[in-house]
Amino acid sequence: MESRFGINFQVSEHIDIYDIVQKRWFNGEILQIDLQNKKIKVHYSRMSNQYDEILDFNTDRIQKQWKKGMPFKLGNRLDILEIQNHKWMEATVVEISHDQQKIKVHYKGYASNKDELVDVVNEANRILEVGSISEAEGWAKYSSRHQQEIQDVKNIFKQSSANFNTSSGNSWGMQTPSQIEQEMKSIDWRKEDEKFAKLLYEKRLRIIEMGRDGNCLFRSIAHQAYGDEDEHKMVRQKCMDYILSEKEYFKDFIIGGGEQNVEAYVSRKRMNTVWGDDVEIQALSEIYNRPIEIYAYSSEPMRTFHEQDGCNEPFKLSYHGKSHYNSIVPMNWTYEKVFVSSSPGELENEAIKMSKLREEQTTENQKSLSREQKISEQNIRIIAQTIMRSREDFQIQGKKDMEQVLLASIKEINSTKRDIEGENVQKAMMQSQLEQSEEELIRQAMEQSLQEERQRYKAVKKPGDSIRQADNILKNMDLTDALMQTFQAVNNNMPQTQHKTGGLSSNTDLGLSPGVIFAMQNGFSYEQGYEAVLSAGENQDSILNYLFNKYCL
Repeated sequence: MESRFGINFQVSEHIDIYDIVQKRWFNGEILQIDLQNKKIKVHYSRMSNQYDEILDFNTDRIQKQWKKGMPFKLGNRLDILEIQNHKWMEATVVEISHDQQKIKVHYKGYASNKDELVDVVNEANRILEVGSISEAEGWAKYSSRHQQEIQDVKNIFKQSSANFNTSSGNSWGMQTPSQIEQEMKSIDWRKEDEKFAKLLYEKRLRIIEMGRDGNCLFRSIAHQAYGDEDEHKMVRQKCMDYILSEKEYFKDFIIGGGEQNVEAYVSRKRMNTVWGDDVEIQALSEIYNRPIEIYAYSSEPMRTFHEQDGCNEPFKLSYHGKSHYNSIVPMNWTYEKVFVSSSPGELENEAIKMSKLREEQTTENQKSLSREQKISEQNIRIIAQTIMRSREDFQIQGKKDMEQVLLASIKEINSTKRDIEGENVQKAMMQSQLEQSEEELIRQAMEQSLQEERQRYKAVKKPGDSIRQADNILKNMDLTDALMQTFQAVNNNMPQTQHKTGGLSSNTDLGLSPGVIFAMQNGFSYEQGYEAVLSAGENQDSILNYLFNKYCL
């Protein structure tokens, strides 16, 4: 439920609720939401139903429970690692510094002289969602997905407990931002990018480099949607329009929260070259109604936004550290294979329109809907449910530190590098043995005439035009058929069937040497394969190295 009063709750959701009798914050659960009368019924966890209350939407006695990435608020209940006893305990935020870098927490059951200042940046790993590890009630305690994720935290905590050092700013083995920054500087990013490209190549994927001007996130989305990164300005503005329309939700992930802070945030993010972040990725996934997969030096996505929507093929983005994103496409990608067929701006405007319709719907106007409006309303509800499930995942993941996750991804890849390389060598040897006889036949059949055909082709082609025309012919040609036609024609000494497009003949006349064929089998175009053969010869390793270095890195 989202309302103009700033309420952003759902039935059965766990919340923080302030008890005016005991004058402290408790865990509560939402029992009912009355849109018509703008009332909300809440239950105090582990208490009798006689203490249930009905409150106004605009009460300041209830608030959403804190999750990673959300700004802290007074009264937030948290799981805090208490230093002296080295134990996770329920605590409540009682003070917040002006710069929001430190919070003062009060431990449940302790006297106020035990209150403690916690640095939310350098001691971030002492802070978890309430109920994650402590005995406290909270949404994290009952989220099976969150509990599975938090098990990793418990394992790290257990392993580091023997080496616990209270004087360290990092109390249980996790990296601080300064440590992350130092480690990021020590990495040879060129080598990591080369390994990344090869991992993606194994899945027949390649990276399209986006401009490094602060617009890279929006450029990548524009390229995925329309095949044109220059649409990034439109994508950015529509994204900001959508966040404003959905501000009751997104304000919880924007520092300071509140309407004025959201508008200031959006105003800044509208500016050219300002980096996009998790909030924008979540908004864009909702606009285009499809998952967005973020890859970081691995052939598997590091994170997925809007994962609940399994019907639409995901956008694929690569993350390279220091907040740079690129677009990932299949090896055989062409501009005809973009995801959005409508004109730029149309789909985005429709998403914003649907957002406003969801906001405007109230209990009072449901009765007066026409049949057409009810059908539209049903579509809105379906989209709203998909978005709600997506947002649940987004809230569970929180605003994770991309740099730390990226480092973990690199370490995991490097730790298994030898096994992967050994496995790939075996696969390559087996594949080579299987293909050797076929390729040798083709090579013997075509090698004799290759040089003569290449010289003839170079002599007759117009600069640029013939290659483009040839690529157009081959784009819709089945490669297996083309190989069979070439093989039969050479062995039988028969002319190839003539293609009508541009007056060019087919495979042999176009210079389909074994090297060109090999390049095309690996997802590259005719033009790229022909260029590689001219530059690197017929050696397959040399062809792949040439194509990787020029088109995949």
